[in-house]
Amino acid sequence: MATLAFAPKVADASAAVPQSDADREVERLRLLIERQPTCLMRVGLDGVILAANDAALGQLGASQLGEALGHPFSQWMVPNQRERWWDLAKHVRENGAASVECDIVDLAGRQHALQLQAVKQPGHPDGVESMVVAVREISSLNRLEQALQDHEAASRALADAKERLEAHAKARAADAEERLRLEQMLEETRAERARLEGQVAALSAEAEKRTRLERALEDARAEKTRLEALANALAAELEEHRARAGEERAKADEERTKVEQALDQARAGQAQLEAQVGALTADAQKRAVVAEALERALAERTRLETLANALAAELEEHRARAGEEQARAEEERIKVEQALDQARAGQAQLEAQVGALTAELEEERAKVGAALERALAEKTRLETLANALAAELEDERAQVGAALEKALAEKAQLDAKLSDQETRLVEMEAERRRQQARYAEESAQLDTLLAGAVRSVTMARQLVKGDPERPSAAGRVTE
Repeated sequence: MATLAFAPKVADASAAVPQSDADREVERLRLLIERQPTCLMRVGLDGVILAANDAALGQLGASQLGEALGHPFSQWMVPNQRERWWDLAKHVRENGAASVECDIVDLAGRQHALQLQAVKQPGHPDGVESMVVAVREISSLNRLEQALQDHEAASRALADAKERLEAHAKARAADAEERLRLEQMLEETRAERARLEGQVAALSAEAEKRTRLERALEDARAEKTRLEALANALAAELEEHRARAGEERAKADEERTKVEQALDQARAGQAQLEAQVGALTADAQKRAVVAEALERALAERTRLETLANALAAELEEHRARAGEEQARAEEERIKVEQALDQARAGQAQLEAQVGALTAELEEERAKVGAALERALAEKTRLETLANALAAELEDERAQVGAALEKALAEKAQLDAKLSDQETRLVEMEAERRRQQARYAEESAQLDTLLAGAVRSVTMARQLVKGDPERPSAAGRVTE
């Protein structure tokens, strides 16, 4: 068993001397310190371990006292923290007390986080400047602090995740608003497309109307051609009627001439007969012959008069027919001229209508072409815009969904981690409280022990000074 000696054991070479009360007190204190659960060491200011109790040996991972005594404490410290020991020794030498935290690796290879509280020891009988070091393991406290830091980090991460979720929610709300705006734009685009399709339908109707007008124009031109042909036919027929009327008039004149010649011949015969009658009257003898000739002449005259009357009636009839034919021809001529005038007026009106319709059709064609081009360009633009908006909406939706899923996964992980950290925090808080209670108890015991040790050392020094036969031996560590 390792022994931490603050006062030497006294032995008489000639005879055994009963222990005094001071010796019994020192022995009691020595045993108490050796069995004390608090790690206590006496370390020189040069860092060499001079004495250690059982708890300190266990902390260093030593199974025997020789594995610790005579070795510098800094050899257990991690290399990058060994300067802390010299800072501790310096402060103890200058101020009488100091403390430091460091990490050590025991002989079994386990790492521990320790807090060293050192107090400069008054002059020891062995004359070595040293300090009493109380060692307290703070690995659990460090773990607790680390857990607290992890908890704070998790809380911050959770707050960050919450902020990100809120940002995602705001972004999602903004995306929803943007999506609503884009959908409204899409609806407006669809309405505009429907309006443009209506305009295209109206333009198609106008095109059909223009086609009908072109057909009407063609029909008007055909009607004009037909009327011109009819006018030409009527003019030819009028000329034919005029020619027939001239022929009838010539025939009537010829018949009248013939009748007049016959009348002249009848008058000449009558005159001749009258001359013959006068001659016959003179010649009584020839009265019978004259009477007979007169009767023949009268009969011939009657025949000729009848023939003349018939010829006159026929001439009048021919004249009447010629007049009727001429009237009909004149009426036909008037009708033809009226028809020609109407045809010319209709032709002029049709030509004016055709010109107006042509100009209107050209203007409508230009307007329809321009409007159709604009409508097609606008339709193409709107379709491109709609496709771009739809693609953008899909990308935004995918990004928002991915971000939301990632944020939810992070939130679930953080919730699980936070739950684990809270559980560990509760457990470590309980452990910290237990350790604090134990450390408080150990500190109280250590303070009591240190006070008793100081008193014991003081009493031992007084006893040594009061008994010159009692040998002074340096305190040492024994097994």
